[in-house]
Amino acid sequence: DTSICQGTVLTLQASGANSGYLWTTGETTSAITVSGYGTYGVEVTGTNGCKTFTSKLVTVQPLPSVDLGLDRTVCFGGSSNLDARNAGS
Repeated sequence: DTSICQGTVLTLQASGANSGYLWTTGETTSAITVSGYGTYGVEVTGTNGCKTFTSKLVTVQPLPSVDLGLDRTVCFGGSSNLDARNAGS
């Protein structure tokens, strides 16, 4: 099982000397790219005709939230402090 961050993709790869692949997504390639939560499985058929099935649970972690406060106007040459600390972390 594995986790990815929201907005990223993960490539799942079935490897070995095999003659066929059937993913639960319907794809028939040796690798698929996923970006959402779920259990992704693949049935692999070997060159001898024997079959096996394996799966992987993919969870998606939310991105952290950031709040820099209210918008500010700063005169040319002036400065302002921005605090990106997340009170919930």
